[in-house]
Amino acid sequence: MSSSRSGGGGGGGSGSKTRVGRYELGRTLGEGNFAKVKFARNVETKENVAIKILDKENVLKHKMIGQVFILYF
Repeated sequence: MSSSRSGGGGGGGSGSKTRVGRYELGRTLGEGNFAKVKFARNVETKENVAIKILDKENVLKHKMIGQVFILYF
């Protein structure tokens, strides 16, 4: 999974948003030991969703990979 920055060029980061695929990430909705849940918007359809971002190092360290189901769009 890769992320990129989009938004106005230059300006000290004002107005730039983190993008993951077709989703633009917003504020953090919740946080736990292994993951964060963030508000996101599909930049193509404008649909609002919640995205869970897992801490890969912790998941592997605690051998929890069997509990992870990943959707690719």
